[in-house]
Amino acid sequence: MLTLNLTNKKAKEVGSNDRIEVNALCTLIEGRDSQLDNPFSKEAQVNYIRIARGFFGDKVMHTAPPHRLLNASKGPLIAVPLKMLTRKTLGGIGFWASRPK
Repeated sequence: MLTLNLTNKKAKEVGSNDRIEVNALCTLIEGRDSQLDNPFSKEAQVNYIRIARGFFGDKVMHTAPPHRLLNASKGPLIAVPLKMLTRKTLGGIGFWASRPK
């Protein structure tokens, strides 16, 4: 997984986040990739892609054919920083904002 190691190394150079473990990430991605060959996949995202591609319009225009993430011929991996705000977090903000002082 040279590409995955290199991507993780570059991501750590840009940011100061050392929380990503390459071995755990590699195991997770390899597990997802192995589900592409299985027509009875347990991976939800793979199943949703297959369902979407069942419709002619989506097959032609909207969804890319599924492929392995670690397939070097499909291009390099990129790392994208992500910050999430969830509904539960918003509920907490609303609760404290409306509370009398």
